[in-house]
Amino acid sequence: MYLQWTDYNSVSVELFDRHHHRIVELINELYDIRQEPDSSKAKDILKEMQRYSLYHLSAEEKLFKKLCYPMAKEHIEAHDYYLEQIKLFKQALRANQPDAINQMLVFLKNWWVNHINNLDAQYSEFFNGCGVY
Repeated sequence: MYLQWTDYNSVSVELFDRHHHRIVELINELYDIRQEPDSSKAKDILKEMQRYSLYHLSAEEKLFKKLCYPMAKEHIEAHDYYLEQIKLFKQALRANQPDAINQMLVFLKNWWVNHINNLDAQYSEFFNGCGVY
């Protein structure tokens, strides 16, 4: 297992915790197949990662707007950066760039751990104060 979900990662919003848990599962799936010569599996996982991440990030952003979350701008900028990086990794995989999967794994692990435990953790109290758990 490359990345482990723990209670420390909880943002105290059940829906987003479930989303984050699924993202961690996808990162671990990519890790598990990183040595396989068939890169189509990696492409499929990355496609699902992109789809699911977009679903999750959009859900967060809708709630930011609905509740007038004061840190929304900074948060959305981080989301945009992430989505741009995923596009670049997809291009690298299509071009069969050496070590693309390992570079992607390092990025995904660092970005999601930092994002969940720092940036997302900042909205926990705000959302809970608005009755969102």
